Amino acid sequence: MSLIEHHTVRKAWLTTVVVALVFNLGMVAEMFYMQQRSEQRLATVLRSLVITNHEALEMWVDDELATARAFVNNRPFLPSMLQQWQQQKTPNDNLVKHSLDGMLANRHYLGYFLLDRDFSTVLSHQQRQFDRRRFSSLFEPGNLAQLAQGKALFLNSLTLSDNGRPLLYLALGLIDQQQQLQGYLLLLLDPTLQFSQVLRLALLADAGESFAFNQHGVLLSQRHKQHSDNYTWQSSSLNEIYDIDTTEPHWQAKLFVDQRVQVNVKGYQDKHGAKVIGGWVWSNKLNLGIATEIDFDEAFKDANHTRRLLQTSLIFSNLLLSIIVFGHWRAQRQIRRQARLDPLTGIANRRAFDEWMQRALVNQGRHQQPLILLMIDVDKFKPYNDQFGHAQGDWALHQVAQALAQALPRATDMVARYGGEEFVVALQYTNAEQSQAIAARLLAAVEQLQIHPSSAASHPVVTISIGGAEYRPQMQLTAVQLVHLADQALYRVKADGGNGFLLAN
Repeated sequence: MSLIEHHTVRKAWLTTVVVALVFNLGMVAEMFYMQQRSEQRLATVLRSLVITNHEALEMWVDDELATARAFVNNRPFLPSMLQQWQQQKTPNDNLVKHSLDGMLANRHYLGYFLLDRDFSTVLSHQQRQFDRRRFSSLFEPGNLAQLAQGKALFLNSLTLSDNGRPLLYLALGLIDQQQQLQGYLLLLLDPTLQFSQVLRLALLADAGESFAFNQHGVLLSQRHKQHSDNYTWQSSSLNEIYDIDTTEPHWQAKLFVDQRVQVNVKGYQDKHGAKVIGGWVWSNKLNLGIATEIDFDEAFKDANHTRRLLQTSLIFSNLLLSIIVFGHWRAQRQIRRQARLDPLTGIANRRAFDEWMQRALVNQGRHQQPLILLMIDVDKFKPYNDQFGHAQGDWALHQVAQALAQALPRATDMVARYGGEEFVVALQYTNAEQSQAIAARLLAAVEQLQIHPSSAASHPVVTISIGGAEYRPQMQLTAVQLVHLADQALYRVKADGGNGFLLAN
């Protein structure tokens, strides 16, 4: 292969490799960018869901507080009744009880407690007694101060209610006309109804769920249990799910101050072991956190489908590219092979011989080994062509070439068509004495073809003449000089009638 051809093939290979590399990098970059875009879109969706649930829950709580406050304002006899109770009088509480029972039924509350200033039970649903330990959040100084001003508060407690539900309640301070605190009204909320339903307003079909939790990680709302129609409340770890370090001394203060929506779209395990993505925010107003989680596979369903299509496309594209490259390699190999073969005789051509000879001389010189070069010419071939035609002449050349190739004893030897009816044979690791036997074998191989000669021939079959030259490393001969010496010996053989061998001195 010439230097220009070698550079052309190399350039084609490099171009193919670069195209394949750019294509693969482009596809990988596109999949990475698509994943990033999917995560950004899902982060936006999560923020929207969390904000929507946050606003909806605050609006619902505001509505409940306003309704409870209106209920108290429309019943000014409540503080009076509590005052009578404090004075150890026996008030007529039938009207109050009827009103509270009606409130309980209309608003779907779980129960109520009407307490005096000392938190003694005046009235309650099913005549239950007030347990201060279960309503611990009520006794926080800040809450008591606001209730003393007649405000209504939404509170939660760590202690669960009797039916195992989170304890959520509205607390109202009962103020008389002299703006004196006479007692408290507690209305117990049912988280399985409006509270949990509000948090399910902004969901993605069945792919997600929203829930509320307090500062200790206790769930305050209904949460769907994975692969079940049942609902449960669970105590979860803020550190595990929401990346809140509860061992840090000021984590609660940071939680209260930082009301920004946080999201996790990389995925994490929820309490059921399912992989989800989620977002959350803390509401100072309600003193609770609101979270939304979406099943990871469902959230990335479209992105994963597109990515699988891209991966399949990448695999098939690389497979097709590999087939093309392999076909190109085979074609180039065939072209190189054909470029080194003589199309008429099927043996190596002049260019292949020249390249081989250059390498052989270097190799023989390095290892201090001899080499024999034989120049071969078909005797009386021009008269043969003139008498039988070029087609028959081409056939005869092919037969001679194949006979020479089959007569060579070793794979390290070289036979090639040098031009016209001339052939060249190079014998590595061969000295002058050994060349005599090989030349005799070549002469006999051609005679055994029994090709009928022209009328001008001197022999009964087509024959060849062989001239040889020996290369020794100390001679410092070039390939051209060696060919010239062998040619001179060949001319002498032909001058003597052909069908013989002579080795130049």
